[in-house]
Amino acid sequence: MKDYYKILSIPASASAEKIEEAYYLLTTVYTSGKNRNNQQAVARVKEITEAYQLLSDPDKRKIYDRRKEIT
Repeated sequence: MKDYYKILSIPASASAEKIEEAYYLLTTVYTSGKNRNNQQAVARVKEITEAYQLLSDPDKRKIYDRRKEIT
């Protein structure tokens, strides 16, 4: 199971505001001009976006946290 908190470099107790802040900071870094044609950067942005989409939705986040506790 992917650790979405680690992908965004935030603790599991992070607020919705901190999740959004981390998302925008990381996507800015990986979408800068020097990374435009870098396939690793593109893949990283996809991973960051996936983490953000899950953790920014309260219902999906609860389900994810429960599954993470089990594993």
